[in-house]
Amino acid sequence: MAETRTGAWRDLNAGGSTTALTANYRTIWFDHGIEPAGADYVYALLPGTTAEQTAVYASAPPVTVLQNNASGQAVAHSKLGIRAVTFWRGGTVGGITSDGIASVIFRQNRGSVDLAVSDPTQAGDVVHLEVGDLPVLSVSADEGITVERTGSGIRLSVRVKNAGGRTFRAHLAQPAPAPRRKR
Repeated sequence: MAETRTGAWRDLNAGGSTTALTANYRTIWFDHGIEPAGADYVYALLPGTTAEQTAVYASAPPVTVLQNNASGQAVAHSKLGIRAVTFWRGGTVGGITSDGIASVIFRQNRGSVDLAVSDPTQAGDVVHLEVGDLPVLSVSADEGITVERTGSGIRLSVRVKNAGGRTFRAHLAQPAPAPRRKR
C-alpha cells in the first residue's frame, strides 16, 4: 500500500526535531499467521529494480545469509567483501565475535578493513568485538574505540554509553600480500 505521510522525528523520539516532514511510503508486510513457532523469512530490498532484474538477482543472489535467529542476523556479500551482523546477544558469526548487543558492518578491501559499530538499543556501556585471522599494520579509529592486537587478530572495545546509537568507525591497514615467486 502506498501513501503520503507527515510527521516529525519528535513523534518517534523524545529528542527528535519537531519539524514536520512529508514523504511517500510503501507498506510491505509478511503475514506470520497466528502465534507462529520456528518460522523465519529472508528478503532483500531492491529499490528501482525491474521485474527482470529481480529475477536475475533471485537466480544467483550475491548475498549469503550467515545467521537469522533470535541471537542475531547476519549477511555477507562476498564480491563486496562485506559482512553485516546484528548481535542480539553475545556470540560469533562470520568470524566476528561480540560479547553483547551490537550492529557491525565489516568491509575488507584490498589492503584494508573498515569496521562500523553501533548499539541498536542505545542502552549499552562497552561492546567488545574480536576479529580473528586479521593481520594489521596500523589502526585509525574514532574516539571511544580502543584496539588491541590478539594472537591472530584484533579486539575492539567500543564505548557506546550515551552515544545515542551513533556509529563508531575504525580503519585497519593490512600488510600487502607477499609477491609470488617465479619458478
